[in-house]
Amino acid sequence: MEISPEALADWSLGALVSPLDLLEGLYWTESFALPGRSGGYFLELIERIIQQLKENAPLIEDTWVASHVNTVIPELEAFARAAHGVREWVETNFSKKMRAVHHQAVRQGGPQIPPWHDNPDYQLIFQKSTAAFARYLDVLSLAIPVIRERLSPDSLASYSVQLDRASERLPDLRLVLKVGYPEAFRIRAGERGVLPPA
Repeated sequence: MEISPEALADWSLGALVSPLDLLEGLYWTESFALPGRSGGYFLELIERIIQQLKENAPLIEDTWVASHVNTVIPELEAFARAAHGVREWVETNFSKKMRAVHHQAVRQGGPQIPPWHDNPDYQLIFQKSTAAFARYLDVLSLAIPVIRERLSPDSLASYSVQLDRASERLPDLRLVLKVGYPEAFRIRAGERGVLPPA
C-alpha cells in the first residue's frame, strides 16, 4: 500500500517520540536488573522501530524530518547495542544462581541496585546505554516543539498526550541519567519535602 509523503512524515515525527517510553522502561530494567522478560520485550520493540525508521528514512521528503530521523537512528542503535552488551556481560560474569538470588530479593523487597552495578567492567558498558539515552533526549528536547508545528491536525491530536508526557519527563530523566535512580528519587523527594536532602 502506497503511503502519502504527508502520512510518512507524520509517522516519522511520531516515531521520534515513541521510543522514549521503551528506552525508559529498558533503562529502568537494566538499572535494577529486574526479573522477568520485560527487558527483552522493550529491546525487541526498540529494534523494530529502528528497522522501520531505517527503511522509511530514504523516502521522507521533508528535509527537517529526514535530518532528525537520521540523527536519532544512530543513538537508538547505540542504546540497543549497549543493552545487548549489558545482558551478555551479566549472563557471562554472574551465575544463574547469583542472578536468581538478586531477582528473589527484588520480588520480595522491590527494585534494588544489583551487586554487579559498581563493577568497573559493567559500568563501561552500562555508561554506553546512559550516554546514548542522553543523546536521544538532547535530540528529542529540540524536536518536540517543531514536531507540534509540523504534525497534521489529526496526527497532533493523536500524539498530543505523548508529546506532553515526553516534555514533562525530560527533566526527571536527565536527572536519572546524571545521578542514577536512587539518588534521583532522593532529590525529588527532598524537593517535595517528603524526605530531607542528605
